[in-house]
Amino acid sequence: FNLGLGKKDIAELAYISEHDIMGIPCGRLDQYAAAFGNVIIIQTRPPYNVDVINLKEGVFGVVDTGIRHSTADIHPVRQKEINEGLEKLLAVVPDNLKMFLGKNYWEPKWEMLSEKDLHEYLNMLPEKPKNRILFTLREHKSTVLALRVLRGEEISLDELSETSGIPKKKVELFLNDKLALIGLIMTYQHTLLSKLYDVSLDVIDKLVETLIYKGALGAKLSGAGLGGAVIALFRNEHIAKKAIREAISEKLGVNGWVVNVDEGLTIH
Repeated sequence: FNLGLGKKDIAELAYISEHDIMGIPCGRLDQYAAAFGNVIIIQTRPPYNVDVINLKEGVFGVVDTGIRHSTADIHPVRQKEINEGLEKLLAVVPDNLKMFLGKNYWEPKWEMLSEKDLHEYLNMLPEKPKNRILFTLREHKSTVLALRVLRGEEISLDELSETSGIPKKKVELFLNDKLALIGLIMTYQHTLLSKLYDVSLDVIDKLVETLIYKGALGAKLSGAGLGGAVIALFRNEHIAKKAIREAISEKLGVNGWVVNVDEGLTIH
């Protein structure tokens, strides 16, 4: 229609349509991922800038668990729990930490906060809000680590092990293998989703374990959780197809696909 809209404009319009008009409590991930394609970083504060990262190696496999869920039943609850944790933290932390926090989940400057700095104060919180804050800190830190791996930055063994929660001996085996490191971080983040954010299920955890056992470099729950799909990283299509087929034959999913990273919106 020659409207002169760029990918970001279209992504933001899609978000407004879903979030503001339809009233679905979603974030911007789906709309921006569909518009931009590739592997992207979405800055979740205005002006919502997007960086594109090149990833040519490997393929992804997606398995539909067949378990249905409602984003509206999950996101607002977890957001409320994070807000509860923030409220309690604000009441006990010193001013030099308080300046990086906020009353709502979107306000903290998570990149300026560390688990070490907040450790003694987190221990004052009830278990649920404490776990939600821990999840956010560890998810953010491990995501930054994954981005550095994707960019080809040099990262020490100690930093990889500390940030990912993976023993040094295991990390050392894959120190020069970008895909394997990304896979390890994916699986670590699934553990965070399962143990600290409580959005996985036993059957989903079993699916993740099975895909890895059958050749995936890593796997994690995708989306809001408590159902939906699991995404896994493989070295090649042959391994991916075999692993997906066998996982479905074991009744751990109802359907599966091998997918590649695409280029997002295009004009034809």
